[in-house]
Amino acid sequence: MKVIKNLLFILLLTSCGEDGGYKESLKNELKFGWIMYFILYGTRPIMVEDMMNGSVIAKSKSTEGDIVVYYYKKCLQGQVYRQAENDCQGTGSESDNYGAVQLQYCDKADNSCNGGKDYVTLNGSGSSEAYDSCNSDTLLNRKWKVSNSFGEIFDSPYKNTIYSHIVYKGLKIWSSYSGASKVAKYVEPQIYSDYANKTNRLYVLCSSDE
Repeated sequence: MKVIKNLLFILLLTSCGEDGGYKESLKNELKFGWIMYFILYGTRPIMVEDMMNGSVIAKSKSTEGDIVVYYYKKCLQGQVYRQAENDCQGTGSESDNYGAVQLQYCDKADNSCNGGKDYVTLNGSGSSEAYDSCNSDTLLNRKWKVSNSFGEIFDSPYKNTIYSHIVYKGLKIWSSYSGASKVAKYVEPQIYSDYANKTNRLYVLCSSDE
């Protein structure tokens, strides 16, 4: 990575010294910028697709070249998927986020739900509403869990299509990742991620890697 950055710097300096002035320099900078974009990101594509069955598939290529596949539920826990409309409005109303429920990461503000250790994930120990909700979910006969990573599923253009019902509501969603003892990580799509007390009740979006 350092070699690539140094190469880009040299190329940009060279472009500024060429005949043709500012416009030619700018054209060269844009050209090299696109080259660098494909070098840095083109080898690790991300594909997010609505499967039109209540699930979303996300595929990416690891730095080792392996294809990594994750599945996410389209709907938050408590919401009901409607096949014909391909939405999550099968129960409730907009005022209650169509039945979405807020669940505790753990019933105690400690590590009892994540194996007694800091900085690990939910593993079924202790009493976790979030873990139990995903673990008992039978959608498409997959094995679901509280997601530890949301990758790029809340980014453009997916925030305007697949997950617009989450992104633009400003909802806080639990991650499976525990911080130091009393807290666990959550995300508020398009805004930030932070830590909250494990006994707080937040929304849950389940994922599966099987």
